[in-house]
Amino acid sequence: KNATFACLVNGQKWEPAGGTLFQQSFTITEDIGNKFLSIAAFYSRNGNNQDMSLFIEAFAGAGSYQVKDKNLSLRFYDLTKYPLGSGSKIPLAFEGVIHLNVFTPQKGSTTPKNAKGTFEFKTLDHKGDTLHITAGRFNYGN
Repeated sequence: KNATFACLVNGQKWEPAGGTLFQQSFTITEDIGNKFLSIAAFYSRNGNNQDMSLFIEAFAGAGSYQVKDKNLSLRFYDLTKYPLGSGSKIPLAFEGVIHLNVFTPQKGSTTPKNAKGTFEFKTLDHKGDTLHITAGRFNYGN
């Protein structure tokens, strides 16, 4: 599948360091009648861990989802630039939105046929300073 995933972190282009090892995941799961959508871009190798995760609870297809409605969880960490320190938790976004413009399910699969959208959010770094994730976009599928 063709896929793109990009954003800015504090105005700077963010790309996982993994090059060809950079992985993306678009997965729909169901649990007790509820649907969830997980979108992630990540790289993990030799202690170099980077992750941008977007998780929509009560997923209902294309549309806008906001953190304030408590059906959206967003997180970001890049241990190469923002170390967490031992025992530190990865903070979730305290403000943010995903606009899922296109979403085409694929019958019999947990992976959609197409998913396209934009996102932005605010979270905290290891020092407690605000990280601004802006100009986020993803395009998965044909």
